[in-house]
Amino acid sequence: MTSISDDSCPLASPEIPNAWATASANAIRWRQVFDKELAEARTRTTEEEANDNAQVAAWLDHLARRRQLRVTRTFADDGRIARHMVEIIEENDDGEVVCIECGGYVYMSELRRGAYGGDAWLYKRQDLGQGWLRISVMITDLCFSIDHPMFKRKDGSSVYLGFNDNDHFYEFMVDIHQDDLRDEYQQNQ
Repeated sequence: MTSISDDSCPLASPEIPNAWATASANAIRWRQVFDKELAEARTRTTEEEANDNAQVAAWLDHLARRRQLRVTRTFADDGRIARHMVEIIEENDDGEVVCIECGGYVYMSELRRGAYGGDAWLYKRQDLGQGWLRISVMITDLCFSIDHPMFKRKDGSSVYLGFNDNDHFYEFMVDIHQDDLRDEYQQNQ
């Protein structure tokens, strides 16, 4: 089990005024998101995979809260594919702002025939107030090869979110600011 002081839990910088209070609030939020996803993931996967799912969920929440996550929910291939372009916005060692893409996709024909419970989850969008929304986000099934702490365990090995057959995504619920979401699904409904 991951503790709040683990390296996997990014906290506020000590240079920021009131960093202790911010770090505490961040750590509490991290733990809440981690524990919620862990409990849900334990019902469908192994303990190790549940921990990995919880880590990714907590990281997604952390990045979204810091406004370092951008999501575009769109269609591709003339509407045959539903795609989530999920970008992590970071500064590299050279001080350049870079985007790490980790979004996933699903074939609409699979959803229409009832796979994954149909397509209703794809369009989930709940208004939380003050400009924040709760949405479903697809992460790529190739996330294991992405070089980002969200996808690495403490020992440096890659996370494993569980067997997903021929699916091209893992789904997570994320609270994101409306300015960080481009939702072409809403435009097409």
